[in-house]
Amino acid sequence: MFKLPWREFTGGHMLMAMLLFFATIIGVNLIMAYSAVSSFAGLVVDNSYVASQHFNEKLASMRQQQALGWTVDLEVLADAVTVDVRDAQGARVATQVDVEMTRPTTNRDDHFLHADQSLGPVHLPTTLKPGAWDATVSLSTADGETFLTTRRVVIGAPAEVPQ
Repeated sequence: MFKLPWREFTGGHMLMAMLLFFATIIGVNLIMAYSAVSSFAGLVVDNSYVASQHFNEKLASMRQQQALGWTVDLEVLADAVTVDVRDAQGARVATQVDVEMTRPTTNRDDHFLHADQSLGPVHLPTTLKPGAWDATVSLSTADGETFLTTRRVVIGAPAEVPQ
């Protein structure tokens, strides 16, 4: 039997130490599991099987989009998103602009920005918290042409140090 200078260490003490140790481990695991599940559902699409059935349609749409030759200049700042669309010759294209701002790891701050048909840069005011964002830009013209692009941006990233 091990004796501490002030008291004897018994089997009851060892049992309490073991129970407290495992209770702490289990408690931390439960907190981490709750945090993980409540912050991000882990889903990109609601039903992956149904989404896979439309793969060929999406592929054809992407090829048609590439054939348009449009370029999309996207500037995302903490207080605004600016979108400028040009055709293959560099002329501005009149489009309706929808921008979906989403976080890569949670859906709490997701929001949509919309601008009606306009020619030239579209300036959409918003409020973006620091961190990573995915900007999904959907464009459509009066003739029915559509264009979709997604870009990852980081708001509030530290400036790079010049070498």
